[in-house]
Amino acid sequence: MNVFRIHIRPKGGANDPWVSFKYCLTHSVLGMGWGVSPQGTPRLSWDEYIEAAEHPNLYKRVPNVRFLKNRVRENDLVWTRDPDGIYYLGRVTSRWQYLADEKSVRADVVNFVRCELHQVGLDDVPGKVVACFRPQRTIQTIADDTVALYSRLLWNRCSNDPHYSVDARNVADIFSLLGDQATEDAVAVYLQLQGWLLLPESRKADTMSYEYILIHRQSMERAVVQVKTGQTPLDRDEWSNFVARLPVSENRAKAFLFQSYGKYTGLEHPNVECINPDDLLEFLVRNRDLLPKSTTRWVDFVHTQANA
Repeated sequence: MNVFRIHIRPKGGANDPWVSFKYCLTHSVLGMGWGVSPQGTPRLSWDEYIEAAEHPNLYKRVPNVRFLKNRVRENDLVWTRDPDGIYYLGRVTSRWQYLADEKSVRADVVNFVRCELHQVGLDDVPGKVVACFRPQRTIQTIADDTVALYSRLLWNRCSNDPHYSVDARNVADIFSLLGDQATEDAVAVYLQLQGWLLLPESRKADTMSYEYILIHRQSMERAVVQVKTGQTPLDRDEWSNFVARLPVSENRAKAFLFQSYGKYTGLEHPNVECINPDDLLEFLVRNRDLLPKSTTRWVDFVHTQANA
């Protein structure tokens, strides 16, 4: 089973994204344009479509159609979103089809697969999926095992149908499943409930050495946070030296470190605090209502399997 994302962005027909998206919802399809039908021939086989697309100016425009035809199969999952940015997840129920009748031509959705579509909550969408919608290409694979596993779990919940098996043996580590961004968010919530307030301005993509800055609401002490979800250890000595290099006016600063496998090296220092992965997981289980749904899906699943 593969996972894809598709843009519904018409260039022909009514040239109206809402016309196209409503057509997809009404007819339970996801697809694209690039129609070629000779007049009076609304349905074409693949060979007929390719023959009709042999004109050089058109043939260069059909790689997305080839991708849909050759890659997307029954039981694959496809993410899409409407013009307002509301996400949907669809289970594919047919291979590629071609239909160029009056409604599909107006919607500019003549090459398609049939799908069972379900609307997805705003915070049910993983960051990896959102990022895959930034490229302009009409359709692409989301090549991520975590997204594939999460998408199966989410589709089962949205459809109230355990269609996809979700093997607990695939869930080795909750933090690797959450990914970098979601784990950083989890650490931020954990620390904020201990009185540390996150400075949103400090969380920038060009911050190289730490994730964000915190201020304690009572002591006004500053802190920096570093999070690692892979195998790279975090060195207490290095971060103690980092804090020591800060201006004298911030000599009460400290560093919070989180390594998802508990890999911390160096000596203990009073200005460095390492977060135990088990403590963070326990916190997530106890405070699930404070988390994005895309995070609680995994927390609930892993916690349930661990106690089964």
